[in-house]
Amino acid sequence: MKKLSVALLLFAAATANAQFLPGQVLTAAELNSALAAKVSANNAVFTGTTTIPGAAITGGTISGLSAPIPLASGGTGATTANGALTALGAAATSGTLSQFSSTTSAQLASIISDETGTGQAVFSTSPSLTTPALGVASATSIAAASSVSTPSVQTNLFGWPGAAGTNWQSQYHANWNVLQTQIANNPTEWQIYTGAAQGVAQSQSGTNQLTLQSGTTFSTGWVGLPYLYFNGVRYKVASVISSSQLTVQTPTGGTVTFGATTNGTYYFVATTTTSVVNVSGTAVTYVSGQPFVSIFDSGQVYINGTAYAATYNSPTSITLGTSAGTLTGATLNQYANINNELSTLRLQGLNGANEEDVALTLRPDGAWLQTLYAGAGQYRPIFLSVGENPAGTISPLISLYPNATVGNPGQLSLGGTGTNQAVQINQNSNNVNYLLEQGGATGTGPSIAARGSDSTVGMGFDVQGANNFTFTSHTFGATEFQIFGVGGSSWLAVGSSSSAAPTLSANGAASNISVNIAPKGSGTLQVGGVALLPSLTGTTGSIGGSALAAGACTSGTVAVSGSTTSMAVQATPATYPGDGTFWHGYVSTAGTVTVKVCAAVALTPTASTYNVRVLQ
Repeated sequence: MKKLSVALLLFAAATANAQFLPGQVLTAAELNSALAAKVSANNAVFTGTTTIPGAAITGGTISGLSAPIPLASGGTGATTANGALTALGAAATSGTLSQFSSTTSAQLASIISDETGTGQAVFSTSPSLTTPALGVASATSIAAASSVSTPSVQTNLFGWPGAAGTNWQSQYHANWNVLQTQIANNPTEWQIYTGAAQGVAQSQSGTNQLTLQSGTTFSTGWVGLPYLYFNGVRYKVASVISSSQLTVQTPTGGTVTFGATTNGTYYFVATTTTSVVNVSGTAVTYVSGQPFVSIFDSGQVYINGTAYAATYNSPTSITLGTSAGTLTGATLNQYANINNELSTLRLQGLNGANEEDVALTLRPDGAWLQTLYAGAGQYRPIFLSVGENPAGTISPLISLYPNATVGNPGQLSLGGTGTNQAVQINQNSNNVNYLLEQGGATGTGPSIAARGSDSTVGMGFDVQGANNFTFTSHTFGATEFQIFGVGGSSWLAVGSSSSAAPTLSANGAASNISVNIAPKGSGTLQVGGVALLPSLTGTTGSIGGSALAAGACTSGTVAVSGSTTSMAVQATPATYPGDGTFWHGYVSTAGTVTVKVCAAVALTPTASTYNVRVLQ
């Protein structure tokens, strides 16, 4: 009755605006509609319990309500804001994500805009990863724990999906990094592969053509580029006939003719960049792709396939030697041959514009171990060491020294460093002849030989200062032959002969040179076991000058040390004594030689001294 009374009162108060005629029979819907319109239009005030279906409250106040208003009555069920959030199950802006139910990485990725990669969320700044499982990555940087008290695995690089791979760890110190296979009793191998085009090709005899046998097919983009290697030799690609045939020149464009049909490995390799650029005259500006590098061959870059002289300014700017016009979105290529490398493991010291490092490089012509430098850096020596000598001291056995002046030869030291080496070998880029040393099989001794491209190759030996060459045997216990380093201008030459006796001769700058063979002390010179003893000599006093009857003699003596009565004597007058005279000498007693001058007819022999030679 109360609801109807309110409605009738409202109706009576608003008869002037009613939408019906007096005495008109109204339906409930028509009455409710009219009442709602009037309530809204007149800002009506209701007290008590009032129900107005379809009515909307657009202003005013509601008073006299008991707090809190239940959720079922349209309230929050709470008297405070936080209480209302809790009752409604809503999140406060000051709260954390823990207010929400579990959120997946995919759901999180759908509401953020600066993510990288796909899959589960990993945030980019210094992530802490504990035994992560890493898939194949194009680049990975992993930070180990800040400190470890015992060796611990920091990273697990998986092998075959889900299978054991390699442990990568730091042991005790962040500087000491270890790679080790996870499979017990197995070796660990690290492989560095080249990205070169590669395969097997065949040279065609009498032509400059190579035919592909297997591997990467040939590309027309190689034409004019000197980065193709066949059997370790570098060539420029002259033309590409098809994907399996090309022709070559020397790196500088010279003629090539292969002497035989031969299979060999081939590579096409260079350090390259490919960039999208804009060009305005000589100014080239980077847009996308690989940034520019400062190292490129012949000072050239290629824009849309055309070569231009260029100067590097920065990773995003290059200046051309001549204008290329105005280009938008052009393709720029750079090529650089860096030490002919296929793959390189480099240990870096000083780096950047000033650089020092050592590199183990696989090249088409073989494997190279080399030191490198740039800017204010220097070439440094390489030492190979085994053991300690003395104890606690590194003992180099092989030392490689660069020359301090670039462009000059370095040296190889064997058996130690440059200050205590056993052998020094100097590098010479002009060498065509060399020393060949080889061992010997059972019953054959090792040999040292002179070899080279010359038709005849000699060999030189030299001692420092006035010292000697000494040849020994019995583990250096016996000297067999010695050559004195006198430093004279004449010398002894020995030669063999195929038709006559070998020769021992004197050689030198002078026209006449004697050969002096001198036994030591009382030793003798022997031929075929027979001693060639030196003659004993002396000179008598004057003999003759007095008349002699026919058959009569006169004599004189001379002391000759070492002479004995068994020795023969030869006497020669200093002045001829005259016809009809004759003379002879003999050892009359040990150490004394007697010379007798006799007359065949009566005469007076001319007085003369006599030179005597006692033959031993």
